[in-house]
Amino acid sequence: MLFVSHNMGAISNLCESAIWLDNGQIMERETAKKVVRDYTDAQMERFSDSSYYIVERSRAEVKDSAFYFSRVEILNEKGEHTDIFRYNDKLNLIVEFLGDPVSSDYSAEFYIYNELGQLVSVGASGAYHNVYFNKTIKKLRIEIGPLILTSGRYTISLSVMTGTIRADTWEHVCPFTIIESRPFRSGWDIPAFREGVCILQQSFEEV
Repeated sequence: MLFVSHNMGAISNLCESAIWLDNGQIMERETAKKVVRDYTDAQMERFSDSSYYIVERSRAEVKDSAFYFSRVEILNEKGEHTDIFRYNDKLNLIVEFLGDPVSSDYSAEFYIYNELGQLVSVGASGAYHNVYFNKTIKKLRIEIGPLILTSGRYTISLSVMTGTIRADTWEHVCPFTIIESRPFRSGWDIPAFREGVCILQQSFEEV
């Protein structure tokens, strides 16, 4: 049986051996665990090409909003551009705005979705933390994590509230991948396709 996937967790759990293909060329043929490790390490080395992790938005993409997201960067906690993370890593977004909000301040929100389009998690500076930003501030850092997520592909949508008005929403602007989710002692990689999305604290003991 041949299993083809970009889901590293699924490959690790379902396969004993693997072939890494890149533009039709065989890069490596080894045990699944070794190929997954080498592939993900290679992906992490793409940090030098920061343009891949910076998304800029033209005014034409925005409908009628007077205040809107114009640019976003995705980084790890070391400040390196990447879309590859492991369980318990922290993800940072540098978000920039253009225009002027109708109110004196605003709040920012994020929404994380899994590969099936299901909502995984939400963050909101105003509603959850009572943190609002003066309208003169046009650049924010949003830190998300530790990421207690199973292995798989996710996307982040962004939204900005000016007063009670949702001024702008930027859908699925930041895709990212959790390549390893091994939170427990056994070292078992937990993939989203089979074992849900979030990993909850848990314990088992004799009574």
